[in-house]
Amino acid sequence: MNRQIAEFDGKDSDEDAPILATPAPSLCAQLKLLREVQAGNPALIFDLAKCAEQEGRFDEAVALFTQYNQAVPQAVDGDAVLLKIGLLQSLMELPEPAGPPTRSLYERAQREIEDQRYDRAIASYREIETLVPAMADPKRKLAGLLEAEGKTEEARGYWQKAMASEKREDGRQEAQLMLDGIDRRKQDCLTSIAAARLPLTDLLEKVIWEGDQIGRPFAIFQIQSANEQLRSAGAFCPLSPELNAVRSFVFSQMNDFRAASRGNGILHSALLPVSFYGIIYDRPFADAKAKSKRPREYVKLELEKDTLRIVKIAVYNPKNHRTSAATAAAGDDKLGNFGAPEGLRGKVFDGFTISADGIKKLETRDGLILLELSDRKIKQRRLAIEPLHMALLLPLAGPGARRYTNNYTRQFGQYMGFDTAKLGKESMTTGEKVRMVYDFAMLASDSFSLMFDPASALNVALDVRRIGKNISKSTRQVERLGVELQQTLQGLPFKALPASPIDLTYRLGALKEK
Repeated sequence: MNRQIAEFDGKDSDEDAPILATPAPSLCAQLKLLREVQAGNPALIFDLAKCAEQEGRFDEAVALFTQYNQAVPQAVDGDAVLLKIGLLQSLMELPEPAGPPTRSLYERAQREIEDQRYDRAIASYREIETLVPAMADPKRKLAGLLEAEGKTEEARGYWQKAMASEKREDGRQEAQLMLDGIDRRKQDCLTSIAAARLPLTDLLEKVIWEGDQIGRPFAIFQIQSANEQLRSAGAFCPLSPELNAVRSFVFSQMNDFRAASRGNGILHSALLPVSFYGIIYDRPFADAKAKSKRPREYVKLELEKDTLRIVKIAVYNPKNHRTSAATAAAGDDKLGNFGAPEGLRGKVFDGFTISADGIKKLETRDGLILLELSDRKIKQRRLAIEPLHMALLLPLAGPGARRYTNNYTRQFGQYMGFDTAKLGKESMTTGEKVRMVYDFAMLASDSFSLMFDPASALNVALDVRRIGKNISKSTRQVERLGVELQQTLQGLPFKALPASPIDLTYRLGALKEK
């Protein structure tokens, strides 16, 4: 199925569209036109070097990257550019017949990294390793990516292969550094993820089993506590399904759907389900008073290719303020196996599984997802689903509610393949925007939108304080490893160019007055 999503009552906003690190094919042509206008602009020089690399002109790319480093010798990414220059030069030296296909695969892998298609990047590096088995760099890249995915044993094997293939003594020592700490990093990753799940599990249990008793300040505190642990785990295993299953949940609760989509993308590329929690009402409600009187059924929704699982967890009856559990326990934790990458795939649960063809209608209606099923075996075929938002004070109706709910409605197309969902109109006044995000002003500032914190690559992931005393020159080696791992996971994205020259008149005038 294609994954187009239809519009409902207005034009879809492009603010939440995924950002592609790789530019449109026409961008490099446009950048070349700026050579004369911004000839000395370091960012333009860098971008032209990227274009030359993507177009296979490695000699020109090396010259331009060198020019960039000379223009801004103190640039933050100077060491990363030097690594790039060294790699390009080694690729240029590869003889026939392996040279051309290897260079092409490297260029492809770079694009895949910057577009966060890590599974495809790994496949490209595996092909490179087959073409040039004596080359150490693809083994190092594979080791870094596989360890980031939490595949410790496979990563260990590649670090060992890299150490055996390295011609540089420094390179062998760097590989040994990574091997010395690989088990500790894995354990630290798992420990941090487990620590993050504790407050979130506690929060979900309280929300579901204690009804209206949980306040938003407590929810925000629990989510913040979990986010601190996820930041630490993200330094060790940023691409692991275990981390991203939890992180996507946290970011969606933090109203940061850009970051949540990155985590969901990693799960989807690993052929694992994407999930979110929600409340099912027997019918839509007109206002807050009507909503408070309706029974609500807490569920977990798991989406994967052509498959939707709706897992019943509990039902809350507002008349007697009692919560009853589902007939069959929703996973080992009774929460639908919260944070487990496999979810309830292949498990017995109270609820149902349906294919995309079994969905008759899906649309956003203010703060609800209206889902109509065509399978007559299912008793309740019309569902009004409210995504579970524990920290955000969401209005019942209006653009703000529709915009928030659209983020969940889109997931049926992105991860399941349902292609006729209708989105709600997202236009919003300034006042509505302010009211919607006010409660998350402090919370969202604590999040990070990259797959991992770049600064932690040196200080946390490589654990300098504990392994830095073991090998001579280790500080310099660790710094180089930090830059290399960051480049392996993020690449060297294009730089933004200013639309107009920066005017410092006011700033200079203020300095003169002082």
